[in-house]
Amino acid sequence: MKRFAIILVTLLVILAVFSACGEKEENVLTLYTWEGMFPDEIIDGFEEATGITIQYENFDYDETMLAKLEET
Repeated sequence: MKRFAIILVTLLVILAVFSACGEKEENVLTLYTWEGMFPDEIIDGFEEATGITIQYENFDYDETMLAKLEET
């Protein structure tokens, strides 16, 4: 239960950071993270609770993540 709360708080912080950045599609959050970091049930629960769709982008190395961020 404690792990679920930590993950949920992390998602909310990420949401706040990305909502303040640049142009975005309404009600879509792009989440850049390592594969397997957030289980599907956590993402699905967040989407159901908030009505915000998560676009889940995985990366394997920090360099890959930086390249994806530079594309946007």
